[in-house]
Amino acid sequence: MRSPIDPLVCFSQKFSVAEAVAELRSIHGAKNFKGDGPLTETSVSFEDDSVESLPVKFWEALQCLVGLQELNLRGCVKLRSLPERFGDLVNLKDLNLMY
Repeated sequence: MRSPIDPLVCFSQKFSVAEAVAELRSIHGAKNFKGDGPLTETSVSFEDDSVESLPVKFWEALQCLVGLQELNLRGCVKLRSLPERFGDLVNLKDLNLMY
């Protein structure tokens, strides 16, 4: 078993990558970064105009996408903050917070 600080391990240890993708797709309705197709383990878009913080299960699943490069939080107009460990998404290259 890998150490919890290993960047290739899901921090929440709750989901495999495949389970995280399924969780994000089915429960949270996430799509790919552009919002025009299914999400992948490297590209996620989430839209919810009522959230002030990322839902816990969404964040737990997102952390398991160790190859995540693109995250779009489209339409999250009430979002006030990002999770404390957001910087742990070390492969993230593109973040959209605009609506």
